[in-house]
Amino acid sequence: MPEEAREDYIELMSTRAYASDILDRVGRAKLAEEGFTEPTLDRVTRAGSDVFTIWPDVHGIEVDPKHGLELTDGSLVPSDTNLSLAISDEAKSGLAAQPDAAYANSLPNSQRCGG
Repeated sequence: MPEEAREDYIELMSTRAYASDILDRVGRAKLAEEGFTEPTLDRVTRAGSDVFTIWPDVHGIEVDPKHGLELTDGSLVPSDTNLSLAISDEAKSGLAAQPDAAYANSLPNSQRCGG
């Protein structure tokens, strides 16, 4: 592997393990505050997840919807930020899972897939 790519590769390949370790350390710290001395790994993981889930709300973190994401239960999830709405019957026809062939044929070639 080229030397200039090694550091990035190591960071990429170790990120999941690093994040998991942080989650467990946070969970153990939270449970220690609550008086648990020997929690199970499952309990540690749940406690860490709970902390990360509420952290954005506790600290007033907001996600700008222009990025197409929203914060839901502590996780970033895709969101539809489209302000356009289909109003006419013709426009609503384009939303169908299987658009009507007559509708598709009525579109100009530039608006058809494979046209």
